[in-house]
Amino acid sequence: MRADPLGTADVFDRAFDRPPSTGHAQDMNWAAIVKTLNSDDLADLESALAASRGRSPSAAQWIWPWFSEVYSKRIASKTIASYRTRIKQYIVPAIGHVPLHDVAPQHVREVEAYIRDKGLGGGSAEQAHRVLSVALRDAMRDGRISRNVATLVDQPKKKPRRSPSSTLLVGSGCSNRAA
Repeated sequence: MRADPLGTADVFDRAFDRPPSTGHAQDMNWAAIVKTLNSDDLADLESALAASRGRSPSAAQWIWPWFSEVYSKRIASKTIASYRTRIKQYIVPAIGHVPLHDVAPQHVREVEAYIRDKGLGGGSAEQAHRVLSVALRDAMRDGRISRNVATLVDQPKKKPRRSPSSTLLVGSGCSNRAA
C-alpha cells in the first residue's frame, strides 16, 4: 500500500466501512465517494485538500459547516437563530475571505469595526465576538489552528445608556419649576 501524505485513506476507508488494509474504492468516481461521506469526514477531506494546495479553508468555508453540523447541536434553538445571524451578517462579510489559519487579532477587531460602521452598538459586537471566539476555540481543539486569537482581543463593551433623567435640557426653555 502506498503512502498517503494527506491522510485521506482513512476517510475513504471509513466511508465504505472497510478496514484500512483493504484499499480504496477503485470503481467509484469522486462525486460518488464524496456523497457517501458524513459531515466530519467531509470536513477532514476538505481540510486535507486545502492543505495539499498549500492553503487553509477560508473562515467562511470553515465556520458554516462547524456551525450547522457541530455547534448548533449543542445550543438552544433561539440561540441558533441569534448565532446564525451574527455569522451571516457580521463575521462572514467582515473576515470570511481570510484563510482560517491566517485569522489574527486584527481580524477580530475588524469584525467589531464592521458592526460599528453599520451604526450598531456594542451589544451586537459583543455577541459576534462571542460567536467568533467559540468558533475559533473549536477550530483550535480540532487542530485546524494553533491558537484562539479572539482571546487576545478584549470583548467589545456595551456603551452605557444614558437615562432620560440624566439628559440636560440646556437652553430649551423647559423648566421643572412650578410657576
